[in-house]
Amino acid sequence: MDASVAVAITDRICTTPARTLALEFRGDDPLAHTDVVRLVIDRARALTVGRALTFSMVTHLGALTPAVCDWLVDTAITVTVPLHPLPDAHEADRARTGAPTYTVSVRALQDLHARFAARGISPEGAYVTVASAVNPETLAAGPEAFVAAALRLGAPYARWLPVGVAPEVYRDFYREALDRVLDANLQGTLLVEKCLALHLEVIAAARGLQRPALEAPAVVHTPDGAEHIAVTDPPRGCHTCPYDPYCARGILPWYTQDTPDRHRGTAWCQRSTATFDTVSALLRDGSGTRVRRVFQRWCAARDVAAARFSSVTARG
Repeated sequence: MDASVAVAITDRICTTPARTLALEFRGDDPLAHTDVVRLVIDRARALTVGRALTFSMVTHLGALTPAVCDWLVDTAITVTVPLHPLPDAHEADRARTGAPTYTVSVRALQDLHARFAARGISPEGAYVTVASAVNPETLAAGPEAFVAAALRLGAPYARWLPVGVAPEVYRDFYREALDRVLDANLQGTLLVEKCLALHLEVIAAARGLQRPALEAPAVVHTPDGAEHIAVTDPPRGCHTCPYDPYCARGILPWYTQDTPDRHRGTAWCQRSTATFDTVSALLRDGSGTRVRRVFQRWCAARDVAAARFSSVTARG
């Protein structure tokens, strides 16, 4: 993307009256085009004085240097690193993604940790998330491989994205993985699974609860025999779905798979429903107490990260 296009897009985004804006850079490797990223950030800040503004990017870290790392710290950009839990799966996927080798990405991630630590910032500061694809190849390794990879990489924030697997298969995987995540946290190791964290935040907000006093959602039984979170007066669009008040429907699935008023049934919807099924089950069964304790710790870590981002925004 050249500078003129970047400026035009930034101007368009900043016309929104929203009090909070989040800009994410992705496609190719944003770290290889820091001149354009810097331009967007500077312009967005100039156009949104008095509003909350956050930045993130998806990068394989192939272009990471000490100077770029310092810039990430100073700008408070959060980074998502796509990295398979299995080195062989990462290498097999490189032809499609254009990513550097597994070894290069892991070494860059270690350099990132070291540089942030030298600046007095803990990994708990939510500056990096490792995103791993749950696909037919990596699924065979089991949930334990995903949890072990996140812990081995020293990345307390992880996100697992289903790709090419049936919703019910992903639901089974996700439930077992979350059990392992909860156990790791209760044993003293911070490991935040971003999808679960987001869903818990949304459920708490929708029920008007103060974090972290999360309550189990009410339950209804649908004709298919499944238990779901109860709702009242759902808004137009997706109005028959019991998870509607808790669902943050993505813009991209709207325009690539469906329309805002007919979102149900898309692949994104099926994956999200599987996640909600898992989360609501966790809150209802014997894991409910575990979830609340872990959620409390996650909220504390998130508040620390939010404070750092706010201070950087104020300086910027």
